Amino acid sequence: MATRTLRILGVHGLGDHRDGKWIERWRIALQSAISPGGEVQIVFEDASYDHIMEATKISPWETAAAVAKLLGSAIFGRRDIRARGAGGDKMHFTAGYVVAWVEDKRFQRQTRQFVLDKVREFQPDVVLAHSLGTLITYNAFS
Repeated sequence: MATRTLRILGVHGLGDHRDGKWIERWRIALQSAISPGGEVQIVFEDASYDHIMEATKISPWETAAAVAKLLGSAIFGRRDIRARGAGGDKMHFTAGYVVAWVEDKRFQRQTRQFVLDKVREFQPDVVLAHSLGTLITYNAFS
């Protein structure tokens, strides 16, 4: 039987993924889950958008506006929000991502364009996104 190929584009979620360790973990997990016997060869391409976040400057005003929106959602929405502690660079790549997504139109535009460019370039069969990556890809595709 001939080996088939499945092209998957992966879009990570919140967090600092600049070390790229997630890429191989996802590729291995996908290969194991989809075709442990190797009948289907997974070709995995990452859409790491941390470089966009790295260049995104978040103002105190954007932070305050995002916090107000998110608090309003917490007060009037679901009640299962869990807080996580973070500091320094980690804060920029966790809570900062949320602020950028909620308030920074440039960040939204750049990540949307980045995903669309990756899709045109890689031409995946499947796009697999996690957490903030799902919002970015939904924004791009809609």
